[in-house]
Amino acid sequence: MTLRLDGLYDTIVELEEKIEDVKLRRKAVEQDAITLENIYTLLENFDKVYDKISQEEKNL
Repeated sequence: MTLRLDGLYDTIVELEEKIEDVKLRRKAVEQDAITLENIYTLLENFDKVYDKISQEEKNL
């Protein structure tokens, strides 16, 4: 019975580690999505932004 419980605890630890890994991956994907959304919004409004920046900034 002790061996069986040890096996179950090992399985629980493995699952908890996998859950934590998936949470980290999900967070990274969400951050990438936010970045892509910001880029898309900037590109949609590029003409408005471009008109407001200085000539110096345009030359960069």
